[in-house]
Amino acid sequence: MDRYYDTAINIGGPIKRDKLWWFGTYRTQFNAVRHPNFNFDKTFDTKLWNAVGKGTYQATQNHKIIGYYQWGQKLQPNRLPFGTAIYNSPDPTFKQDSGSWVYKAEWNGTLSDKLYVEARYGDFGYYFPTLANSDEDYYFRDSGTLEITGAHRIWQLDRDRKQFNGAATYFLD
Repeated sequence: MDRYYDTAINIGGPIKRDKLWWFGTYRTQFNAVRHPNFNFDKTFDTKLWNAVGKGTYQATQNHKIIGYYQWGQKLQPNRLPFGTAIYNSPDPTFKQDSGSWVYKAEWNGTLSDKLYVEARYGDFGYYFPTLANSDEDYYFRDSGTLEITGAHRIWQLDRDRKQFNGAATYFLD
């Protein structure tokens, strides 16, 4: 039987009128699908959750500070190395439990009636591990029967991309 749910919680609003504003949200999603390649009693499950927060502070009439953060998590306990193979047990599948993030801090300022300046620092990154679902020290794929036995690889891919940028606008008459 396939299963699915999706929930979200959103909150936010001004803390001090025209001075401080904030927003937050949390969302989770799950689905379980019967997979025709599974000859064992499990579904192909995917769980996702995501949390986001943002705040804006109007320090003065001419200066604003903004912060933003987002985290996302994905869990799939039985990912498939090959979509067309036959799996007689969960051993040759692998587990993905990976997270990703984005954040930024920003300052905007009107320094005079002719000069506007903005600066941002941010980061995007993720970690992406795949973990074997078996302690076996081999992995075998039979191209005739399409059966897979053994343990799939253990693997890790990580990224972290930091950024800084700034801009100035000067107005001429």
